[in-house]
Amino acid sequence: MSRAQDEDDYDAPPHPEDGGYDVAWPSGEDEHEEFSATVAETVNEKGYCVIDMPFSDEAVKEVESSVQQMEWGVFPSETEEEYLGVDVVDSKVAWLQYMGYYQASQTRLRMFDIEEMGPNMAMDQLAPLELCDRALTNVAALMWPYTPDYEDDKAFAVFQRTAGLVRASMNSGDEGVRSRTFGQDEQSELDSHISFVDGKRLCVMFLVDNEGGELELFPNPTGYDYNEVTLPLTKGKIIVFRCDALGLNYSYRPKGKNLSVMSWVLDIPSTWKEKEEALRIIDGPAEPEGKRNNIMGVHTRYPGLGFQVQAYWNMLVAGGDTQVKVPLQRWDTEIYYRAEHTIGFSMTCHGATLQQSEIELFDNQFFGIDAKEAQEMAPYMRCMLEVGYEALHNAGHRKNELKNFKCGVFVGDSGSDWDSVHQTDLRNRPVVFAGRERSAAANRMSHIFGLTGPTSTAETACSSSLVALGIAQMTMRQKLEDQMNPNIATDLKHGLVIGCNTLIGPYGYISLSGPGMLTHQGRCFTFDHSADGFARGEGIGSIKLKVCDDSFEAAGRVAMLIGCSVNQDGRSASMTAPHGPSQQEVIRQSMREAGLSPNMITIAECHGTGTALGDPIEIGALRGVMRADRSVPILKTSSKTNMGHLEAGAGMAGLIKCICMLNYSAGAPNVHLFVLNPHLDVAGYPVYFESELIDYGANSGLTGVSSFGFGGTNARADVWGHATKGHRYSITGPLESLAAFR
Repeated sequence: MSRAQDEDDYDAPPHPEDGGYDVAWPSGEDEHEEFSATVAETVNEKGYCVIDMPFSDEAVKEVESSVQQMEWGVFPSETEEEYLGVDVVDSKVAWLQYMGYYQASQTRLRMFDIEEMGPNMAMDQLAPLELCDRALTNVAALMWPYTPDYEDDKAFAVFQRTAGLVRASMNSGDEGVRSRTFGQDEQSELDSHISFVDGKRLCVMFLVDNEGGELELFPNPTGYDYNEVTLPLTKGKIIVFRCDALGLNYSYRPKGKNLSVMSWVLDIPSTWKEKEEALRIIDGPAEPEGKRNNIMGVHTRYPGLGFQVQAYWNMLVAGGDTQVKVPLQRWDTEIYYRAEHTIGFSMTCHGATLQQSEIELFDNQFFGIDAKEAQEMAPYMRCMLEVGYEALHNAGHRKNELKNFKCGVFVGDSGSDWDSVHQTDLRNRPVVFAGRERSAAANRMSHIFGLTGPTSTAETACSSSLVALGIAQMTMRQKLEDQMNPNIATDLKHGLVIGCNTLIGPYGYISLSGPGMLTHQGRCFTFDHSADGFARGEGIGSIKLKVCDDSFEAAGRVAMLIGCSVNQDGRSASMTAPHGPSQQEVIRQSMREAGLSPNMITIAECHGTGTALGDPIEIGALRGVMRADRSVPILKTSSKTNMGHLEAGAGMAGLIKCICMLNYSAGAPNVHLFVLNPHLDVAGYPVYFESELIDYGANSGLTGVSSFGFGGTNARADVWGHATKGHRYSITGPLESLAAFR
């Protein structure tokens, strides 16, 4: 407890210069925060802090016994002061060894990450010597949140600590110790010493045993404005003091037999800081400022073994073609397929399908769902639960923390053929409704995990999942200070958006084959002259959204959703015909919210179904918006060339592809592109359609994805991101870990 406590309840100890202390070692977990804040504040104010650490005589004897067999030596005169201070009293030193840590078995200067070593306040069961060393780690680790906030150039990061150095008085029989020198004989040792001198900020000294004496602390000539102080040496004290070039130097003058354990707290190496500074240079579009909606977690389950985001990206960059002949487990092509366009039959026998295990296997116990209900649930509903939770998990949320979590759930869903192909057991009829009703999809996620935000299911055919994203964005928009409350509640901080589609039976194929929407060739030939319709695909994708004030609150994000819009064609040529002017308008609306000008977009992920009518209209709409003042060509891509049209889940698949392209600063190739469709209006339009992976030339970018439902509902989303992986890796916001610099 600190000296600042109420004097009615606490008798302040003597001042450290009179043999007292500044703060006592915490006796319980409830005192840790106050203890660490007091130590950090005291060191910041006067350059040192004395901590009272009770240590029994039996523990002292055990420490003395433990160190007898250590490899003792001395420092050479040219480096001695950096470790042992000035006016060194004749003493011997030895480095502690740490079994279980890398580089641990050698007795020389070693640095260990605080993140790796601690803190761990449960020290009761430790051997006394190990307890001493653990106390040094805990002091450093508990100061970690405070030292970066020190004023001016006093600030530093608690990054590493050195191995413990045991310092003891010479005993009879120690004559040979002086012949063993801890020098810098090897280049690696010299490099470690230089890093130590450059990075040391605090010295932490545990006074295990002594017969009196004093520790003099005095400011370096060019140091901070600290006062010189002389502290009496008493057993059971931990002294923390600034020891860098701008801090304090010291003279340790014990009397009689003495023993102490020391360690130094190191700042981030200057070379690492320089590297970090270079990595924070964004040479593409700058990070949008202000309160924004950040994508914190993503998860996928797509064809081509796209069972997670990295696997999905691997498939895309490899130019994977995930279309296969429809498996017999789905439907029998000999019965339902005809090569010629025949009413009542499918005109294609291909589909981009998940592995059968990915839609059949389900851990119903994890979600607390009865086996009978799980048996009746449509497979896409089971997959939605799994992929949705994985996105929450990837964003840092855990199952036991989700109850009463105000997070909205927004689903894009057009159902499946489950009702037509699954024969219900009469005993399971009571659970059929909840297991198949589409309105239950979003609600079930909230019910199982206890989420209390709004839920919504969007069903607008091909644009369903991007419309669900638009609804989420609308619900999460933050009103301005002078703005009245809208009729629809906004200011939601967290949202989960899921887009899904499964190909369970033949009836969806047959329905789409009637008007001739599907391709005979079993592939989407987007942008190619041979485009004759779309191929079908299935998959589930999910993103977790969070509204953040700045990049520090958004630590760990994967991208930023900066604009989103939804509109309708209204009265157009036909209900299913694309409408160019409406497509242009939805793009403009999204970019208006994002604060973008058309020439800023790096990549356009197109709806691009590969139909003779749809592709030219979409490219024409993009040309009408994006052409103005463009000096750098825009890349056009479409994930449908890899895995077909995911229909209700297509917009989410395209959005996640946009995120991946931003995270790698690369444009994914278009597959099956051989001869450009002559009907695409690209004259005078700086655009390129690549069939190979391409670096788009900057470490940040802006991408947009469009989705158009055949009923006339259009949706658009714009995303900003930077390279978080790959050859253009860059940094924004706080570093989650410094391990990347190794």
